[in-house]
Amino acid sequence: MSDIIESYNELSKIKTIGVAILLNIILSIVEIILLIHVFSFDVIVKLLGIQMSIVSIVLASKIRKNKHIYIITSFTYEEAKEMTPENRNKIALKIYKTIAVPMTFIFIYSMMGIVFRTSSILDISIIICTLFVMGVFVDISLSKFKK
Repeated sequence: MSDIIESYNELSKIKTIGVAILLNIILSIVEIILLIHVFSFDVIVKLLGIQMSIVSIVLASKIRKNKHIYIITSFTYEEAKEMTPENRNKIALKIYKTIAVPMTFIFIYSMMGIVFRTSSILDISIIICTLFVMGVFVDISLSKFKK
């Protein structure tokens, strides 16, 4: 019975993160629709970069705090459950750092981009490159934990 309750709790936590991501997408679409008449496309791209970085850092913080490493890695729930708390904490910290550092860069870049009025093509290119590098580093940094 406790396994069923535990599975339900884990499923609800995954759903919570899924809902947060879905709400972020909806908010982004609404933001574009509402702001397209007020701001230029260049500013909207930067605002979306800021929003994306804040949401990503909050989700990474939540994963780190709750040690739900299986949500964002190739570890299964069972593998994560069998790990020592210290190992789970190390992996959660790696995930957090690997996401928080590039997202902080995107946040700062987007803020500076508003001030210096950088091109949206440059902004999108830098965001895509940063996300790509972040994905590579997540994969590399977690590969040593996989058996």
